[in-house]
Amino acid sequence: MRAPLTLALAMIIALDLRAEESKGIAFFESRIRPVLIQHCLACHSSEAAKAGKLKGGLFLDTREGIIKGGESGPAVVPGKTFEGLLLKSMRHASDAPRMPPSGKLPGAVVADFEAWIKMGAPDPRRGTPAAVKKGLGIEEGRRFWSMIPPAMPNVPMVARSDWPRGDVDRFVQAAREAKGINPAGDADRRTLARRVSFDLVGLPPEPALVEEFAADTAPSAYERLVDKLLASSHFGEHWGRHWLDAARYADSNGRDRNVFWFHAWR
Repeated sequence: MRAPLTLALAMIIALDLRAEESKGIAFFESRIRPVLIQHCLACHSSEAAKAGKLKGGLFLDTREGIIKGGESGPAVVPGKTFEGLLLKSMRHASDAPRMPPSGKLPGAVVADFEAWIKMGAPDPRRGTPAAVKKGLGIEEGRRFWSMIPPAMPNVPMVARSDWPRGDVDRFVQAAREAKGINPAGDADRRTLARRVSFDLVGLPPEPALVEEFAADTAPSAYERLVDKLLASSHFGEHWGRHWLDAARYADSNGRDRNVFWFHAWR
């Protein structure tokens, strides 16, 4: 009778442990993970490392990363609230960095993290923290592409020798021939004028400009066409628009009240 009783007790204990684990994971998902996402992972995650924004070598996006910690030691020691830097940092203790930098979190949030650590820091997230490469060694640096002196490559021979106008073209043509691709024919002068105009100013060319280029057979005709388009105010408008988009330029704030910035153009 003793063996079945022992087995029953073992099963009860296992069920209790599983229930406690499920309870701990639920607590983590509802109380801990949202705080980590909102306040921590922008500077302490694999994504932050890829973006070059990782702080202190600390990863908080996996359980392994939290327990391993960063340059200052473990962030969490499961079951021990008086060890590990995470709770100290959240409390703004004098012997730890104050986190998050934006300000101290509410006491209820800090209490949740203390309770979570007492549970053993249950965390379903698994994975090894990404390795952070801090720099190149001397020999590795000498082999880096920008440190290698340029050398003149062997210019390839091509079957269609009438197409290349220089050595760069020969490399392009060699790659084409390796794949069985033939170059497109040259555009006529009116088509070329139209293409260049769309490229540089984003607009179709004036008919007079097209006819002038079509009638100009001098070797410098193309350069003169390009110079005229570059001198056009439309050139600055066309390419400035891309820069303004990248700089998020606007004449107003565009929020709940549309306040105009009259000197934004400066």
